[in-house]
Amino acid sequence: MLKRKEEFYGKNISRLLLVTLLFSLGVPTRARAEAFMSDEASPEDVLEEYGQLIDGADGGKDKKKKDAAEPMESPGDREIFPVDFSKYQIVVDVFRGSKTRSVLGKFDKSYVDYLAPISKKSKSGRLEFAKGRFSTLGPKEFAVVSVDGEPLKANIVSGALEAEIDEAQRDKKGNYIIDLVTQTQVTKKSKKYTPNGNFKLTPIFDYTGDFKTPAGIVSRAYLPLPYLFSNKFEASTMFYGLSIFGGYLIHTTPHYNQLGRPASMGCVRQSSPDAQELFDLVVNRSQGRLAMIRIHKMDSEEAYTRLREIVYDAKYVPKPEDMLTAAPPTAAHTLGWLIGSLNVNYQHLQDFLTHVSSEYEGPGNAWWDPMTRKLAKPVYPMCGAYECRVAWGDPMKILAKKRKDIADKKKKAFDDAAAERLRLGIVDPIPVPSPGVPN
Repeated sequence: MLKRKEEFYGKNISRLLLVTLLFSLGVPTRARAEAFMSDEASPEDVLEEYGQLIDGADGGKDKKKKDAAEPMESPGDREIFPVDFSKYQIVVDVFRGSKTRSVLGKFDKSYVDYLAPISKKSKSGRLEFAKGRFSTLGPKEFAVVSVDGEPLKANIVSGALEAEIDEAQRDKKGNYIIDLVTQTQVTKKSKKYTPNGNFKLTPIFDYTGDFKTPAGIVSRAYLPLPYLFSNKFEASTMFYGLSIFGGYLIHTTPHYNQLGRPASMGCVRQSSPDAQELFDLVVNRSQGRLAMIRIHKMDSEEAYTRLREIVYDAKYVPKPEDMLTAAPPTAAHTLGWLIGSLNVNYQHLQDFLTHVSSEYEGPGNAWWDPMTRKLAKPVYPMCGAYECRVAWGDPMKILAKKRKDIADKKKKAFDDAAAERLRLGIVDPIPVPSPGVPN
């Protein structure tokens, strides 16, 4: 991808270190962009190199380079405290899945009109359908997007697995490590979690470079980075991502069938249409508003209370201390409205899974239209006056190259391991037959 990779890391190592330092300190994106700006680097180069800064470089003996590329584990001043909440007018509240008590509470008959389609079904039939749909939505992980204190929408998301996984190990040169005896990749247990708390929500990175306009003319522009590919997790796609802190983002996922339950390696995942809409809101339609994300602890009383600050729940009686701090939501936005919004989003996902695919990997899509029986025309986010998808080039070409590189590295690692086994004279033990089993 980057012909001048050695030169980039050699001559510009101080620039990379400065970028990482500024990023960890929460310096405004323009300052970070100017620190990273290079007339020699193309937008595609930036996608490649900044992807390494997000989740770790995949090679090099230089310890400084490795340190510069490691994601920050501390939010620094990207963390927001209650005293500063009023400064942020765009708020994304993330509610993790429930194991004990759903943050939505208990079913109420008033939810029938929000959950059951108007049809020829009997009243009792609609009630049973609504109960079933509510029980399906109850454990789901979801987000609520609000602007100026008014909730706009709710959509289904996925946070981290909150568990240990086997993560492939690499040496200092970025090569996969193979166990010579078992002839398998060496792995290490790694805990994957999504951080709880309140954080700034900004574009991943802003970059000054030469971009194509919608008319195909190349001109100098200052644009936000719309997508990344993870070097650490098999070049997994992160389209229309927004930065939480360090390596944690909120971005798309190709795994629509996993949405609603813990599934990620730490980031917050959402569907492409939802990610496109949020990216456009924060990047293009903020009108000077600042954005934040509030990730609420699973099964916490705080999460239950916070949701009822956003929408009105007639059955909820706040504690005295909560009544002093919570701003009363408008009656127009009830808990039933939110459940209805979630239901619409859930139905979009189900239609997509049924009529299109369980997997979608690309720089944007729209939902299935039941009227036309095909996908609607997608509305791609803009990066300022440019269409992100056009300005940054075809991401699928970059993705194809990265995955080929990964496959080549794995093949080389196994080939090298086989040669080393031969050199050392390692042979597989002859299996001993069990007693009573004929040879």
